[in-house]
Amino acid sequence: VTFLVHTLKSSISVFSSDLANMDFLTYIILGLTALLVYFWMKLLNINRHWEKHGIPGPKPLPFFGNMLPILLGSKSAGEILKEIYQSYPNEKVVGYYHFIQPRLLIRDRAIMERILVKDYHSFSSRLGEADVENDPLNSNLFNMHSEVWRAFRSLMTPMFTPEKLKNMYPLMDSVGDDFIQLLKESKDPVDLLQNVNTFTIQVISSTALGIDAGPMDQKSNEFRERAINYAPTGVKTFLKFGAIFLAPKLAQKFGINFTSKETTNYFSDAFKTVVNHRKSGDVVRNDLVQQMITIQQNKSVEIGSTQVQITDDVVAGQALFLLFAGFVTSPLALTYMIYDLAANPEVQEKARDEVRRVTEAVDGKWKINNGKISYETLKDMRYLEGIIKESLRMSPTHPMIVRRCTRTYPIPEVSYTVSEGENIMVSALGIHHDSNYYSNPSQFSPERWTGDDRPPSSCYLAWGIGPKMCIGMRFASLEFKSVLAKLLLNFKISLHHSVKAQLKPAPFGIFTAPAHKILINFEKL
Repeated sequence: VTFLVHTLKSSISVFSSDLANMDFLTYIILGLTALLVYFWMKLLNINRHWEKHGIPGPKPLPFFGNMLPILLGSKSAGEILKEIYQSYPNEKVVGYYHFIQPRLLIRDRAIMERILVKDYHSFSSRLGEADVENDPLNSNLFNMHSEVWRAFRSLMTPMFTPEKLKNMYPLMDSVGDDFIQLLKESKDPVDLLQNVNTFTIQVISSTALGIDAGPMDQKSNEFRERAINYAPTGVKTFLKFGAIFLAPKLAQKFGINFTSKETTNYFSDAFKTVVNHRKSGDVVRNDLVQQMITIQQNKSVEIGSTQVQITDDVVAGQALFLLFAGFVTSPLALTYMIYDLAANPEVQEKARDEVRRVTEAVDGKWKINNGKISYETLKDMRYLEGIIKESLRMSPTHPMIVRRCTRTYPIPEVSYTVSEGENIMVSALGIHHDSNYYSNPSQFSPERWTGDDRPPSSCYLAWGIGPKMCIGMRFASLEFKSVLAKLLLNFKISLHHSVKAQLKPAPFGIFTAPAHKILINFEKL
């Protein structure tokens, strides 16, 4: 830049008399050229960040960094990180570029555990910035950090105890019965994700909103349509996430959020209506709404030296966070689980045998029991639990973990200090397919979770790791297990001939989502 300025000054001095006669357009051209050169040099300087610090990594392109395959539609961000992870097997960390932002990919298991577990206080932010007091509807456990996150996490954790889940199970079980009936009345092949969306929307609506989303076979349903488009996979959502992650404060200033303002208001109004109805009457229900009403009875929460009021909007913000999981991530995870059952007939048959054996032993004859599977019965389905874990290992809904450094943090093993505001990444997809931790990682094998020689717990990142693990893990696991057991007892599941054996992830997906429609055959037993 100094050289550029000096050159321009010299040029102006030499040609001052000529410049005086130049028209306005010429000045504009010169100015734009200077800006372009400046920004080009700035980009080149950014792309030398890891080289300056002696951190190995793939060579970046100006502006695109290492993310060009996303824009070309050939790979997702999760796949790119997995490739980078696998390309440097002997390195503890790797430096790469998320477009124009340098990011540090942690490969070493010990460093990863230290950052995400022991020293998580130094990486308490995911990327977004929550403002509970001024923007409560868009403030939740995902974008909260430090004291704010700890305060609300402690309030919400009791909502997911085994006892509370047991109380909510009948609601979940009833929705599962409706889903089975829907599939029985459907004609093969079935659009898997579309139908799974119907189920998960109904589950989370019943438990988190306390309302009925309407009959599952109803074609025109405003509630369900809005839920499906809560944060749809595509370029628009990808750009929103990019803006929030790359420039959170700027995104907040311009009101850029995961969901549109209209969608946020629609579901928050629905939630508030239910809450007000509960408060004004004697209606008590074993669901998350009731537990949030209990939380609000605290009236305020202490965050540092400040008391933050738990208003209707604050509570609605947490409900919207749970809806996001139910509308977006849960259906994706369940879709891959059903796909894995269809793609592995032997595994499916073994799981069916277990479900039949356990239900008959504990609940009596299953058919005599009207198809009801008790909460206690699900605990004994170890192989089915292994299928859920293995599916999430093969295709983790969150293919990568991101944390923003909140205080300067040295990594002595690589002689590098992470600066405040800098982002570190962990490739869950890469670790899940690392042969150092998983034998035959490309093989779908639920047995790896049922024996004594299990993979290290810190190398299984489907639900995150450390204090910031997914708060709804038990709830989602119960949801998956209950509906999969019902499916196995009612159907033989197979892939339609149009479905490829290897699913390709959507390139613009923030989460692991299939790029193409998955058609499944459900043959009634």
